[in-house]
Amino acid sequence: LVRREVVRVVSPGTLTDAAYLNAREPAFMLALVADGDAVGAALLDVSTGEFTVAEYAGPSGLAALDDDAAVLAPREVVVASGVSPRTLVPSIVRQGVAVTEVDGWLFEDDRARRALIEQLRVHSLEAFGLTAHPLAVRAAGGLVAHLRSTQKVDLAHVRAVRLKSNADALILDSTTLKHLEVVQGAEGGTAGSLLSVIDQTVTSIGGRLLRTWLLRPLLILDAIHDRLDAVEELASRAVERGRCRERLAGVQDIERLLARVSLGTASPRDLGGLRASLGAVPAVAAALEAPQAPLLRSLVAA
Repeated sequence: LVRREVVRVVSPGTLTDAAYLNAREPAFMLALVADGDAVGAALLDVSTGEFTVAEYAGPSGLAALDDDAAVLAPREVVVASGVSPRTLVPSIVRQGVAVTEVDGWLFEDDRARRALIEQLRVHSLEAFGLTAHPLAVRAAGGLVAHLRSTQKVDLAHVRAVRLKSNADALILDSTTLKHLEVVQGAEGGTAGSLLSVIDQTVTSIGGRLLRTWLLRPLLILDAIHDRLDAVEELASRAVERGRCRERLAGVQDIERLLARVSLGTASPRDLGGLRASLGAVPAVAAALEAPQAPLLRSLVAA
């Protein structure tokens, strides 16, 4: 006799197999909770563990939510039964993004808060800056509860959440990004875009990070200076930069490998790739040989 049971529910937002994902683009799930003219949103990439929440209020907030959704292009939208995503994110609904309706009790305040606290393994959400953002907590907790129910695992790679702030990055709407051809060219693909021209990254992790940087340019002057100092140092140290790139070539997509391990879907080849990649990380750090730029120093020390 063989025991039969559902071991995992597969949906567009929960795919983690490299064969079904673009290695240089995120694969987000978006959960939405509405209360009057205010909306809480939670954005989670199951394939990497990247977890972000935000709140929007009023007509301008709903417009900003729709713009953000169009830019981030989630693969799946999760809402409580009876909530119409067409009124919240019409631009991506028109594009045919999958919509999943779940039981409304998953997004109830107390239940969602407990689910999120349990997932993050903390006693309070104060450290994440979420105590004054109940709608964001409801969206995040409901999404976590839904995923734990459908994936039948603990989501061990999801242990932090970030509250999105408009103060640290320039918000570019989808129309602006399209006309400037930042990540998409005139023909609709990446060819001819700014990203395709400057993307010389060796790893898929680096490619995704560069894409994020282009979509959300920095506004904080100190952070801009730190990044420019690092670029200047790497540009002037051609030998060390070349050595670092050679060693980075042996690093696979650690974020997604770890996610598959935590979800219990990793293959022996994934485990071997993770072992080789982790073994190459010290060599990458050593290749920089005592950098002077603060940002590079912090990365090497980490």
